[in-house]
Amino acid sequence: MRPIALAWGLIGPNVAGLVNRAPTVSTPQPQPPQPQTAAASAWPPAISTGQTWQLRVQGGQWSGEWTLVVGPKDADGDFTATASLGSRRTLAVFFLRDNVLRLNLNDDFPLARCRFDPQSGSGVIQGKLFVIRSADADAEEIGTCAASLRAAQPQAAWPPRLAVGQRWQLSVSGPNLNDSAIVTLSELDSDGDPKGSAAFRRTTLIAFFYIASGVALLDMMEASSDGGVVVLRCRFERQNDPARLSGIFQTFILQNGQIRNSRDVGTCTASLLR
Repeated sequence: MRPIALAWGLIGPNVAGLVNRAPTVSTPQPQPPQPQTAAASAWPPAISTGQTWQLRVQGGQWSGEWTLVVGPKDADGDFTATASLGSRRTLAVFFLRDNVLRLNLNDDFPLARCRFDPQSGSGVIQGKLFVIRSADADAEEIGTCAASLRAAQPQAAWPPRLAVGQRWQLSVSGPNLNDSAIVTLSELDSDGDPKGSAAFRRTTLIAFFYIASGVALLDMMEASSDGGVVVLRCRFERQNDPARLSGIFQTFILQNGQIRNSRDVGTCTASLLR
């Protein structure tokens, strides 16, 4: 199959392949103000996709104030989430067994587990923190957890909250160019940013969606025959609705850490699928 950049006439012939995302200098983005938490009305708390939870952990290497954005359910029917603490990001899972809510932080050992037994009262649920060091090890109690659900509110602040489990409808257009794709964010890359795939009509590319210096960048890549990497980039500057993005479609060659043949070739739109 012809590489998509060649089919669109953006570059010369190349060999199709998938590589890591283009390097970029990124700066940590300020977190939005913390809204008041929602009051809990019954046990167990209702977990659903799109929620944001604040988690305060005290004990071991996981200590701190975590933010969890709930994603889709996994194969076992439990809700996954993207957990962040400063520049740290990891996967998390909420699951309910015997009316006890458990929350795993990290997708590998050692992992932290918050255990929340049935309770009532305010919107903050209190629990115990355990560490599980291997598949054969018993859980060791090492601290405490406190979790609260952020009040539901429209996503109005920039930048967009990118998370594993999201699906985006992407359209690209320009001279002799009109195509669309579904971008699925399925895992975190080594920098803790969401990555996945961009499925166009005739091909599927690896995709990275991340924030750099306040700009949302969607990079889609394939390898070129000269040893470089063809980067197809949608660049989204700050705008009012972070769930419906409009930006510039760019292409360039990345070789030995250097960018060459950079040019604007059209426009992009990306809409978060609910």
